[in-house]
Amino acid sequence: MIRTTYQTVRDLLAAEPESVSIENAVSGRSAIAVLAPQAGSIEPMTGELARAIAGKIHRFYGFNGISVRDTFRYRVPAVRFDEPILQSVLQGARTAIAINGASGDEDAVTLIGGVNRRLVEAIRARLEAAGFAVMDAQPRDTPADPRSLFNRVPEGGVQLELTNRLREDLRGGWLRRLRFEAYVAAIRSALAQELAIPGPAWEDLRTRSASAAI
Repeated sequence: MIRTTYQTVRDLLAAEPESVSIENAVSGRSAIAVLAPQAGSIEPMTGELARAIAGKIHRFYGFNGISVRDTFRYRVPAVRFDEPILQSVLQGARTAIAINGASGDEDAVTLIGGVNRRLVEAIRARLEAAGFAVMDAQPRDTPADPRSLFNRVPEGGVQLELTNRLREDLRGGWLRRLRFEAYVAAIRSALAQELAIPGPAWEDLRTRSASAAI
Protein backbone atom coordinates (compact mmCIF):
# COMPACT_ATOMS: atom_id res chain seq x y z
CA MET A 1 0.00 0.00 0.00
CA ILE A 2 1.27 3.48 -0.87
CA ARG A 3 1.89 5.62 2.16
CA THR A 4 0.10 8.94 2.20
CA THR A 5 0.22 11.90 4.55
CA TYR A 6 -2.94 13.72 5.61
CA GLN A 7 -2.57 17.44 5.04
CA THR A 8 -4.51 18.39 8.19
CA VAL A 9 -5.56 16.68 11.40
CA ARG A 10 -9.18 17.36 10.51
CA ASP A 11 -8.71 15.28 7.35
CA LEU A 12 -7.11 12.48 9.35
CA LEU A 13 -9.84 12.42 11.99
CA ALA A 14 -12.55 12.50 9.34
CA ALA A 15 -11.04 9.48 7.59
CA GLU A 16 -9.69 7.43 10.54
CA PRO A 17 -11.15 8.63 13.86
CA GLU A 18 -10.48 5.25 15.49
CA SER A 19 -6.76 5.32 14.68
CA VAL A 20 -5.74 8.06 17.13
CA SER A 21 -6.48 9.20 20.67
CA ILE A 22 -6.01 12.64 22.22
CA GLU A 23 -4.93 13.49 25.79
CA ASN A 24 -4.83 16.89 27.41
CA ALA A 25 -4.44 18.48 30.84
CA VAL A 26 -4.88 22.21 31.41
CA SER A 27 -6.74 22.96 34.64
CA GLY A 28 -4.42 24.08 37.42
CA ARG A 29 -1.37 23.83 35.17
CA SER A 30 1.32 26.42 34.44
CA ALA A 31 1.56 28.76 31.45
CA ILE A 32 3.95 26.33 29.73
CA ALA A 33 2.51 23.70 27.38
CA VAL A 34 4.33 20.40 26.78
CA LEU A 35 3.21 18.85 23.50
CA ALA A 36 3.55 15.38 21.97
CA PRO A 37 1.88 15.79 18.56
CA GLN A 38 3.23 12.51 17.14
CA ALA A 39 2.99 10.21 20.15
CA GLY A 40 1.96 6.59 20.54
CA SER A 41 2.87 4.42 17.57
CA ILE A 42 3.75 7.42 15.37
CA GLU A 43 6.99 8.40 17.09
CA PRO A 44 7.45 6.02 20.05
CA MET A 45 8.65 7.40 23.40
CA THR A 46 7.73 11.00 22.60
CA GLY A 47 4.47 10.77 24.52
CA GLU A 48 6.09 9.15 27.54
CA LEU A 49 8.72 11.88 27.66
CA ALA A 50 6.20 14.70 27.27
CA ARG A 51 3.96 13.30 30.03
CA ALA A 52 6.92 13.00 32.38
CA ILE A 53 8.15 16.51 31.60
CA ALA A 54 4.70 18.00 32.12
CA GLY A 55 4.02 16.01 35.29
CA LYS A 56 1.28 17.75 37.24
CA ILE A 57 2.88 21.17 36.78
CA HIS A 58 2.66 22.07 33.10
CA ARG A 59 -0.07 21.85 30.48
CA PHE A 60 0.02 18.65 28.45
CA TYR A 61 -1.20 17.63 25.01
CA GLY A 62 -0.71 14.23 23.39
CA PHE A 63 -1.84 13.11 19.94
CA ASN A 64 -1.38 9.34 19.99
CA GLY A 65 -1.34 6.93 17.09
CA ILE A 66 -3.05 3.64 17.95
CA SER A 67 -2.43 1.68 14.77
CA VAL A 68 1.05 0.16 14.46
CA ARG A 69 0.90 -0.19 10.68
CA ASP A 70 1.92 2.47 8.17
CA THR A 71 2.10 5.18 10.84
CA PHE A 72 3.76 7.60 8.42
CA ARG A 73 0.31 8.68 7.27
CA TYR A 74 -0.44 10.18 10.70
CA ARG A 75 2.45 12.66 10.52
CA VAL A 76 0.60 15.90 9.85
CA PRO A 77 2.99 18.82 9.16
CA ALA A 78 3.51 21.11 12.17
CA VAL A 79 2.24 24.16 10.26
CA ARG A 80 -0.99 22.31 9.33
CA PHE A 81 -1.72 20.74 12.72
CA ASP A 82 -5.23 22.13 13.22
CA GLU A 83 -6.65 19.85 15.92
CA PRO A 84 -9.11 21.89 18.08
CA ILE A 85 -8.09 20.51 21.50
CA LEU A 86 -4.53 21.68 20.89
CA GLN A 87 -5.89 25.20 20.47
CA SER A 88 -7.52 24.99 23.91
CA VAL A 89 -4.25 23.81 25.48
CA LEU A 90 -2.27 26.65 23.91
CA GLN A 91 -4.84 29.29 24.81
CA GLY A 92 -3.43 30.93 27.94
CA ALA A 93 0.07 29.47 27.55
CA ARG A 94 3.05 31.82 27.21
CA THR A 95 5.42 29.28 25.67
CA ALA A 96 5.42 25.65 24.57
CA ILE A 97 7.80 22.75 24.03
CA ALA A 98 7.08 19.98 21.51
CA ILE A 99 8.70 16.54 21.81
CA ASN A 100 9.11 14.84 18.44
CA GLY A 101 11.08 12.00 16.92
CA ALA A 102 13.73 12.10 14.22
CA SER A 103 15.44 9.50 12.06
CA GLY A 104 18.92 8.33 12.98
CA ASP A 105 19.89 4.93 14.33
CA GLU A 106 23.59 5.61 14.94
CA ASP A 107 23.81 8.76 17.03
CA ALA A 108 21.85 9.56 20.22
CA VAL A 109 21.18 13.23 19.52
CA THR A 110 18.52 15.85 20.27
CA LEU A 111 17.86 18.34 17.47
CA ILE A 112 16.62 21.64 18.90
CA GLY A 113 15.03 24.75 17.42
CA GLY A 114 12.23 27.24 17.87
CA VAL A 115 11.33 30.91 18.19
CA ASN A 116 11.90 31.11 21.97
CA ARG A 117 15.68 31.36 21.82
CA ARG A 118 16.04 31.94 25.56
CA LEU A 119 14.34 28.64 26.31
CA VAL A 120 16.19 26.91 23.47
CA GLU A 121 19.52 27.84 25.03
CA ALA A 122 18.40 26.98 28.57
CA ILE A 123 17.30 23.49 27.49
CA ARG A 124 20.45 22.98 25.44
CA ALA A 125 22.70 23.93 28.38
CA ARG A 126 20.94 21.61 30.81
CA LEU A 127 20.81 18.63 28.45
CA GLU A 128 24.51 19.01 27.65
CA ALA A 129 25.35 19.34 31.36
CA ALA A 130 23.48 16.06 31.91
CA GLY A 131 25.59 14.35 29.25
CA PHE A 132 23.25 14.46 26.25
CA ALA A 133 24.34 15.51 22.75
CA VAL A 134 22.39 18.45 21.28
CA MET A 135 22.50 19.87 17.75
CA ASP A 136 20.63 22.67 15.98
CA ALA A 137 17.63 21.61 13.90
CA GLN A 138 18.15 21.69 10.14
CA PRO A 139 17.31 24.99 8.39
CA ARG A 140 14.89 23.21 6.07
CA ASP A 141 12.73 22.22 9.04
CA THR A 142 9.98 24.38 10.55
CA PRO A 143 11.11 25.28 14.12
CA ALA A 144 11.26 29.02 13.31
CA ASP A 145 7.94 29.14 11.45
CA PRO A 146 5.38 31.02 13.62
CA ARG A 147 2.64 28.76 12.23
CA SER A 148 4.30 25.63 13.64
CA LEU A 149 2.10 24.24 16.39
CA PHE A 150 4.65 24.86 19.19
CA ASN A 151 5.18 28.51 18.16
CA ARG A 152 1.52 29.55 18.34
CA VAL A 153 2.02 31.20 21.73
CA PRO A 154 2.98 34.77 22.72
CA GLU A 155 6.67 34.04 23.41
CA GLY A 156 7.11 31.36 20.77
CA GLY A 157 8.12 27.82 21.57
CA VAL A 158 10.75 25.11 21.23
CA GLN A 159 10.87 21.84 19.33
CA LEU A 160 13.01 18.89 20.39
CA GLU A 161 13.53 16.04 17.91
CA LEU A 162 15.07 12.90 19.40
CA THR A 163 16.78 10.45 17.06
CA ASN A 164 15.69 6.82 16.99
CA ARG A 165 18.90 5.87 18.79
CA LEU A 166 18.31 8.34 21.61
CA ARG A 167 14.71 7.26 22.09
CA GLU A 168 15.82 3.64 22.18
CA ASP A 169 18.48 4.53 24.76
CA LEU A 170 15.74 5.99 26.99
CA ARG A 171 13.40 3.01 26.68
CA GLY A 172 13.14 0.28 29.35
CA GLY A 173 15.70 -1.26 31.70
CA TRP A 174 17.12 0.11 34.96
CA LEU A 175 20.07 2.00 33.51
CA ARG A 176 18.00 3.34 30.63
CA ARG A 177 15.38 4.47 33.12
CA LEU A 178 18.02 6.51 34.89
CA ARG A 179 18.88 8.13 31.56
CA PHE A 180 15.18 8.82 30.95
CA GLU A 181 14.84 10.48 34.34
CA ALA A 182 18.01 12.53 33.79
CA TYR A 183 16.70 13.75 30.43
CA VAL A 184 13.34 14.72 31.92
CA ALA A 185 14.95 16.43 34.93
CA ALA A 186 17.18 18.54 32.68
CA ILE A 187 14.24 19.87 30.71
CA ARG A 188 12.07 20.40 33.79
CA SER A 189 14.90 22.47 35.29
CA ALA A 190 14.97 24.70 32.21
CA LEU A 191 11.17 25.09 32.33
CA ALA A 192 11.31 26.04 36.02
CA GLN A 193 13.82 28.76 35.17
CA GLU A 194 11.54 29.98 32.39
CA LEU A 195 8.57 30.22 34.75
CA ALA A 196 10.64 32.31 37.16
CA ILE A 197 11.14 34.97 34.46
CA PRO A 198 8.30 37.52 34.33
CA GLY A 199 6.13 36.99 31.27
CA PRO A 200 3.01 38.53 29.75
CA ALA A 201 0.18 39.44 32.10
CA TRP A 202 -2.43 36.70 32.55
CA GLU A 203 -5.09 38.79 30.87
CA ASP A 204 -2.89 39.10 27.78
CA LEU A 205 -2.36 35.35 27.72
CA ARG A 206 -6.02 34.61 28.25
CA THR A 207 -7.24 36.81 25.44
CA ARG A 208 -4.46 36.41 22.87
CA SER A 209 -5.34 33.66 20.40
CA ALA A 210 -2.77 31.22 19.17
CA SER A 211 -1.69 31.60 15.57
CA ALA A 212 -3.74 29.57 13.13
CA ALA A 213 -2.50 26.60 11.16
CA ILE A 214 -2.36 27.03 7.39
